[in-house]
Amino acid sequence: MMERAAGAGRRSPAAHPRGTFRFVALGMAATLAFAALAWWQWPAPVPEPTGFATTFGGYQRVTLTDGSILELNADSRAQVHFSADQRRVTLTDGEAHFHVARDAARPFIVRAGAVSVRAVGTAFNVRLGTAEVEVLVTEGRVVVAAEEGVGQR
Repeated sequence: MMERAAGAGRRSPAAHPRGTFRFVALGMAATLAFAALAWWQWPAPVPEPTGFATTFGGYQRVTLTDGSILELNADSRAQVHFSADQRRVTLTDGEAHFHVARDAARPFIVRAGAVSVRAVGTAFNVRLGTAEVEVLVTEGRVVVAAEEGVGQR
């Protein structure tokens, strides 16, 4: 009669279907956890500023991504840059009217020359001249500030 060696006929743990499943599941869970951590830590892309311009005699009305409305008058240029903590528009030439959507967490700031206009849920006009900046508020309130060292009127 033949004797069996001790342990003969039993499968090794690696060959056992349940052991293989557990090993694969553990590997997949570790991979998923690593991917989630990498995605969470990855810096969010910084959106590029968007430029708008009108020609001599032109006019452009744009609804911005936050719901605010930008109206550019003739021969005007503006750069719009929105981030997670603020909404910034730089008026480089001409005149623009803004109807600002309310968002207390992200102030709306318009920069024209050496002047900044800050608003939250209001409407106003900014005109950048060669020697001055004019601000006309048509609804609500704004805070107007000049760079330090620049004359104020």
